[in-house]
Formats: sequence, structure tokens, C-alpha cells
Amino acid sequence: MDRKSYLRFLTFVWGRADAVCFTVDPYLRDMEELRQSVWAALTDSVIATRYTEAPSDMPGHPHFLVFFRKDYCVLEFLKSRKNIFDFTEQDEATGILLEDLAFSRDGEIFCYTLTHEYSCDIAEEDFQAMPL
Repeated sequence: MDRKSYLRFLTFVWGRADAVCFTVDPYLRDMEELRQSVWAALTDSVIATRYTEAPSDMPGHPHFLVFFRKDYCVLEFLKSRKNIFDFTEQDEATGILLEDLAFSRDGEIFCYTLTHEYSCDIAEEDFQAMPL
């Protein structure tokens, strides 16, 4: 996906989402760990965290999810990436990385990526609504 297509896709899913989610690998001990990482600027945008079974190639494997509000800080962070799979940077101090970007609406994930697989899945109704 080239940058122009990425920004067009981001604009589309951003407009349909009410929250943004990342899987934290391996996990986040506490919010202070995020605050001390390369993603410190995103800390004030966190609205929830939880362990859950996320869309993955490892069914039954628990994932630590961090949900962010849709705000300027998160949008600018997403716009700064090269493409929807550009989430492979590991924080040197904490060893964590944010991966598998997802978008949720009404508490349900409708678009998610598997960063290392270069895979993106979007709900059928949203796919049908995407401009060509």
C-alpha cells in the first residue's frame, strides 16, 4: 500500500471508528511503562486496556490491548507512519512494541491488521462503503 492509499484508507476508517487499538507485545506492566517508552505522547489518549483474545494467527493466545481515543495526537501518530503495517518499532528501554492496529466502533473491532503478516481485514459493510 503506497502512502497516498494509506492516508485515504486511514481517513476512511478514522471517520467510521470511535476508538483505535493496538496490541502491545509482549504486554504492558502499567501505564508508566508506556509513559517512559517512545510512545509517551500517546499516554494521555489511552481510554482502556485489557487482556483478551485478539484477531491473531495464534487462537487462544491472550493479547494485551490498549485502546486510544480518537484525538489529534493519535491521528498525527498514525499519519506519521509509512503505511498501515509500519508498526514494527520496538522500544529499546522497555522492550515493548505496538502492533496490529485496529479500529473499533460501539465496542466492536471492525478493522484490524496483523502487522507481521501484512494482513488487513475490514467488516463487509465497511468494505462496501469504501470509496474506490
